[in-house]
Amino acid sequence: MKFEVKVMNAEEVARSLLEKVDKSKLSEALQYCGELVANYAKQNHTFKNRTGNLQKSIHREAHDVAGVLEEWVIAGMPYASFVEFGTSRMSARPYLVPALEANRDTIVRVLSEAIK
Repeated sequence: MKFEVKVMNAEEVARSLLEKVDKSKLSEALQYCGELVANYAKQNHTFKNRTGNLQKSIHREAHDVAGVLEEWVIAGMPYASFVEFGTSRMSARPYLVPALEANRDTIVRVLSEAIK
């Protein structure tokens, strides 16, 4: 048996659900998750940490984009993306994506609890 569910006005439904969420509770949960990912990336990276600048530049930032709360984990050095994704001359040494993947279950649990 196959069935399909089509949600009409999905954006409006999502916006309506978000209006019912305690934004301060959600903000705290997002900040916690951002810190979790940033700290994991700092402690478990595989790149050679010659100066320590890349590791020190990893941090979280909270943003409100058009009324939508977002949490960004940023590596602030200009060469950060080269380390994460590699170049034609250097293999990738990912640290942000693995940090997110390693904490995925915790993030889902924390955010689920925040929006109840």
